[in-house]
Amino acid sequence: MYQQKILRKIRYNILEIFVSVIIPIYNMEKYLDECIKSVLNQTYKNFEILLVDDGSIDNSKKICENYASYSCVKTIYKKNGGLVSAWKKGVEACDEKSTHILFIDPDDFISKNYLKELIESDKNNSDILISKICKYYSKNEIKAFDFKIKSGFYNKESIKNSILPCLINNGGLLDRGISITRWGKLIKKNLVVGYMNIVDNNITFGEDFNLMIPIFLNANSIYIHEVNETVYFYRIRKDSMLRGYDKNMFSSIKRVYKSLLSVIQKTKNPSLIKQISIDYIGAMILCYKNNLYNPQANQAAINFIDILHNDNKLQGYRSKYSVKGFNLIDKFILFSIECNNSKLRMLNFYLLKKLSLLKRSW
Repeated sequence: MYQQKILRKIRYNILEIFVSVIIPIYNMEKYLDECIKSVLNQTYKNFEILLVDDGSIDNSKKICENYASYSCVKTIYKKNGGLVSAWKKGVEACDEKSTHILFIDPDDFISKNYLKELIESDKNNSDILISKICKYYSKNEIKAFDFKIKSGFYNKESIKNSILPCLINNGGLLDRGISITRWGKLIKKNLVVGYMNIVDNNITFGEDFNLMIPIFLNANSIYIHEVNETVYFYRIRKDSMLRGYDKNMFSSIKRVYKSLLSVIQKTKNPSLIKQISIDYIGAMILCYKNNLYNPQANQAAINFIDILHNDNKLQGYRSKYSVKGFNLIDKFILFSIECNNSKLRMLNFYLLKKLSLLKRSW
């Protein structure tokens, strides 16, 4: 009798979970259908889809219109304002009964039992549910992300002891203990709403990082469920904006870390302060790499290296923290930034620029 009562309670809780699936869209006509269909075909049906078209100039808007007749689909069209503004529009439009939010990028897709398996496997009403994430190159080439944090349930105490010590940085460049993307996670709506507005609309790099770190820090429970039934497929595209030159990267990183430093300093957690500091050093290395693909004249690119060289925050963190976990190339780039000899800085820039053309994966 007692077990039946517990099972009824679990079933009731599952039915109470209403998921708002937010898909921010900009010029994704090639992949959008597959993304939307992967949600519509879910075996768990207690959800809505919010298609937020951010001023697309391809056929994305027309594709959205094709799904407007579905009762579970809301279509939102807005003037182009960037990814973060599209997130915010989606969150604002969530149904009142919505309890959880799932972000999906329009070129990605999810497995058929994604919602059902993720929700039913969680017995603790966790604040964040994290699924298996796979890099999708093609049907014949799929590779799983490797989390350092093991699958399982984490309460507030185990989050503090097992997740926070390597949440932001585990020693290397972009080396994190767990995925800090907004996608691949089912997040309680109140957490997303509570921290969405700290993310600047003008950020074009590090948006997920800016949103998810405060959410992780304030979550009371996290459940990681890495099984083949719950897979978020992250498509790797040759034309992805992450692989091109981002003229706003440096200003975006400055905004992101200013915001996060404010949040983290309030925790008074020495480990988190150290992690965000080392991560900032890594972010400056990313800015240098990005600058190697600057289409402007070389002089403009070299002038930017002088800006990195004179960055007070970078100098302060370098005097306090080791980067022994960084690889040789990243250490060389850091040396090239810090070098006081301007001619040597310029020589290293030209050398790395030539090498970068041979190895775009940097």
